Amino acid sequence: GIESIENENGISVYPNPTIECLDVFLRIASNTNSNAILKIFNSVGQQISLQNIKLTIGVNNINLATPKSAGVYFLNLVSGTESKNVKLVVTE
Repeated sequence: GIESIENENGISVYPNPTIECLDVFLRIASNTNSNAILKIFNSVGQQISLQNIKLTIGVNNINLATPKSAGVYFLNLVSGTESKNVKLVVTE
């Protein structure tokens, strides 16, 4: 399943806060590769982005463009029956 790299959420984002782009790091420890869905929600719960990703065993790095407007957002990663969330702050 999805394991923590640097925090209890299982997802590490850098930089956070961010301005233009964001790297999402996550570790997959299971013996099988998996597909996942990475969603970004705004502060009122509207989904603004959806990306299907292929995760491999070990550390995965996903480079994302950040939302255009400054504010607080939430990343949601779903893989199988697991779901992990992390707060993201976008500045101008």
